[in-house]
Amino acid sequence: MDLYGILLFVHLTSIVAWVGGGIMLEVIIEKAVASNDASRVKGLADDAETLGQRFFGPSSGIALLAGVWLVFEGGWGWGQPFVWAGLIGFALSTILGFGILVPTGKKVQEGLAAPGAALDSVRGELDRLRNISRLDTLVLIVVIFFMTVKPGT
Repeated sequence: MDLYGILLFVHLTSIVAWVGGGIMLEVIIEKAVASNDASRVKGLADDAETLGQRFFGPSSGIALLAGVWLVFEGGWGWGQPFVWAGLIGFALSTILGFGILVPTGKKVQEGLAAPGAALDSVRGELDRLRNISRLDTLVLIVVIFFMTVKPGT
């Protein structure tokens, strides 16, 4: 196995963790919201914050670093459409994550922190959080499409 193969393995494994973990979290959150149990949703919001810092952030960063290294190691060049799709997708996901998901998640956590809080008190923020999370997943799936199909090569 050469360095390119190792980098590709690291790149793909981190993407599987990042995207697959995000999709699984979305499914779990949908189930919690459907239960209408505010404490359950609050617990998941707390867990999502921890996962963002300790799982999604590192796995996306590893995907980026391994991907950049793959461009150099594989001689792909920065002009390839799939390379740009990856960089733009990473940037969009980062903007959505830090710009919308994190602050909206904190609002949901704060709104549900009071004893006896109901989901209706944070329904708007919760719906926004879920919709932006779906958009983020869509962005990442489009990037995966570009990475696997490699148009223009």
